[in-house]
Amino acid sequence: MRHGFMGSALCLWLQFRETCLELKVSFPLFQVKTVVIGLGAGLLPMFMKKCLPSLEIEVVELDPVVRDVARDYFGFREDERLKVHVTDGIEFVREKADSGA
Repeated sequence: MRHGFMGSALCLWLQFRETCLELKVSFPLFQVKTVVIGLGAGLLPMFMKKCLPSLEIEVVELDPVVRDVARDYFGFREDERLKVHVTDGIEFVREKADSGA
């Protein structure tokens, strides 16, 4: 099995991290926020939270069972920086865009 996509994902992640760090240095009071569509096991948002301590993460998951499995079997935990919304991702993004958030 080929895993070339993993290298691409790592490059994308490093670029994202560099951009966030530049924003933090340039604008110390600037709060960086992101939305993850689809929770899965919750590993990506947990990784992002650990690597970028100033990042505020909102995860949108359509199925509450997926959220429960992530909590019960993968150690996923919500807190003030990491929130899960059980709703449709398209609607969530549309509402955020309409509100200017």
